Amino acid sequence: ETVFDPLDSLDGVLEDENGSNSIVAALSPLCGVLQLPSGYLHARSLVVRFRKLKASGGVLPSFESAVVPVAKKLKTARDRADVAWWCSNFYDSGSVEQLKCLDM
Repeated sequence: ETVFDPLDSLDGVLEDENGSNSIVAALSPLCGVLQLPSGYLHARSLVVRFRKLKASGGVLPSFESAVVPVAKKLKTARDRADVAWWCSNFYDSGSVEQLKCLDM
């Protein structure tokens, strides 16, 4: 089954670890125009970067440096919980980072 994802074309830009934060900050005002929740592009960037790191065998950033700043940009507690749960699945099972995500 194919799922339509209108933001899929942004993934290449969002995964760039060198410019991602500034690019996402520049694009974030579009959330309102696109009727996306506040902080959505930051969360999407985090998802894309985690997937890329996991696929390449790279080391995931710490909970404090990656998940917390993005969670703070999300408006609702449910959105924060969803992104934290999603990130917890990428950290090693039982690791401190995974438990911090699940505790958020």
